[in-house]
Amino acid sequence: MTFLRITLGVVSVLLLIATTAYADGFCGSSSWRFTAEGLALRREHMDNLPLVIDPASGATLLNADDLSLNCRGGLRLAAARDIGYRSDLEFEFFFVDQWSASTTVATPGAQLLMYGATFGTDPISVGYSTDLYSFEANWRRAWGAGCVKTLIGFRMMELGENMRVIDAASPPQLFVGDIDNHLYGFQLGIEAAILRRGRWEIEGGLKCGIYGNSADFDAAFPQAGPAAVFHASEGRPYDPSFVGDPSFAGELWLGVNYQLTDCLALRLGYQAMWIEGVAILPEQLDDLAVPILGELDMGGSPLYHGASLGMQLDW
Repeated sequence: MTFLRITLGVVSVLLLIATTAYADGFCGSSSWRFTAEGLALRREHMDNLPLVIDPASGATLLNADDLSLNCRGGLRLAAARDIGYRSDLEFEFFFVDQWSASTTVATPGAQLLMYGATFGTDPISVGYSTDLYSFEANWRRAWGAGCVKTLIGFRMMELGENMRVIDAASPPQLFVGDIDNHLYGFQLGIEAAILRRGRWEIEGGLKCGIYGNSADFDAAFPQAGPAAVFHASEGRPYDPSFVGDPSFAGELWLGVNYQLTDCLALRLGYQAMWIEGVAILPEQLDDLAVPILGELDMGGSPLYHGASLGMQLDW
């Protein structure tokens, strides 16, 4: 509900500005472009990994595939400023907060595949959530008739993961885990107006980049006492002697724009983004052991995809 209110508020402000600009005749030669879009994205690509097993039979009681993440709303805001020489500077921020999934394992005697934590005869509840934040700054250059633009820019992303395991008979949490991926790097891209007919325009684009990833994992077993608290990290950016494996991110989109006025357009689109080389929390539970957590499993490759709807204002 908060997401809907924010989106409607931003769109209302853009409509008010556009109405004023049109009435005052400011739309003839625009130097600024503002975009606000609501997002509805899904996250895919959860590896097929057993998380909770029956220690007697070895049967899998909970698999990472069972933690199916729902579609979640987010917001994207962008601003571009014309700097001459057929170039502009673009700044974009988007976020999707709290994809979540939960399930209950009813079979007694289950065992979590980390630390050998064995639960009692009561059901256990498993909750999992993740979020994604992105900010980028790009220099874009138009070519030919202006229908094609290339870009180079800096991008930073944060991918967070959280998991809780609770025994119904013991309100204290049996397992608490948090992962944070901090990605910083550079990207290249291309954008194109594929078709223009009257007020309609079809556009698309592609961006890809290489990133350094500073990731850390904190895990605790509260019932086992203060000693059962662990930490692991990968890619320490301030340690010049450490070189971690790079991460990759690729993004593509396709959209349809309808020009409502000279300076205001309605946008509808589809986007997909694939990130390779990040730490995903469920993927840590099958190969990390006590007493010391080893290196993080950085083989996560989540895929984000979905629709967007918003407004574009040229000022």
